Amino acid sequence: MTIERSGPSNDDIGMASFIASGKRVRAEPGRNRWTAFHGGVALECSGGVKLWKLVHLHYTLCVLHRGRADWKYRQSHFSVEPGAIYVCEPGEAHETSRVYCPGDFTVLFLDPSEIRAVADELGIRGEPHFPLEGIESPESLSAFSRFRAQLADSSPAQLEQALAGLTSQLLLSANPSAQSLRASESALVRARRLLEDQFLADPTQRLCVRSLARDVGVPYHSLVHGFSKYYAIAPYEFVSSMRAQYTLSELRRGPSSECSTLTGVAHKWGYADSAHMTRALRRHFAATPGTLAQQLNPSWTRSRRS
Repeated sequence: MTIERSGPSNDDIGMASFIASGKRVRAEPGRNRWTAFHGGVALECSGGVKLWKLVHLHYTLCVLHRGRADWKYRQSHFSVEPGAIYVCEPGEAHETSRVYCPGDFTVLFLDPSEIRAVADELGIRGEPHFPLEGIESPESLSAFSRFRAQLADSSPAQLEQALAGLTSQLLLSANPSAQSLRASESALVRARRLLEDQFLADPTQRLCVRSLARDVGVPYHSLVHGFSKYYAIAPYEFVSSMRAQYTLSELRRGPSSECSTLTGVAHKWGYADSAHMTRALRRHFAATPGTLAQQLNPSWTRSRRS
């Protein structure tokens, strides 16, 4: 669910109190976009210039994509710049004391119970904490980018997995000495083979990574984190990529008695409908199914005419 707002209000979805520099500041229309998902809420802001005071009830992740700002947090003053994930913890407050230029940023408000559950599964005891100066590890920033990309067009299950990968990576980056239950290489290889076998047995079946984790004997978040790090792609993305590749091969082969139309191709390879296939192929190959079909095998054009 996406909600377009002209600016946040003091009672906005009950997650935090927003006060702008001691006075109300009007937001420019169309600058903020809110998206709700299981486990939290995301805010995308472009051209932000306001000075905020936030009282955090959630774990709040902030990534600045453009610009620079000065923050006051935990009795410290420091600059927030692109290239790091800044995490504010529940019960804390932060203030933006200066904005140097209009900035673009993404904020995730994550339910504390979700973070604590992942920390417990990774063997991190006590209340999870994060460094004041932000987390700059490439793995964490990549996981954040993957989750942000999934927000636009993903199923709840895909989004949940992207969030699991992000939270696991952040916690391990912030707690390098943690004794996490890491997935072994053999378990990861077995998980990949099971994904391949299950997909080819029935491309229309719904993937359940939690069941896969039980099958290979690894905790869910450990499997997602380990698989994403070992193969540089999350399990759901792995299956999505396989589906797109097999669809491409189907288009190259041309129409058949089983798949005489593009709608038939979409159904065979597990897409919900033609629109779903179109979005997926655009994302993977930067082209629509119709364009790919026409260029890979002219038989599709003749099939549509007959």
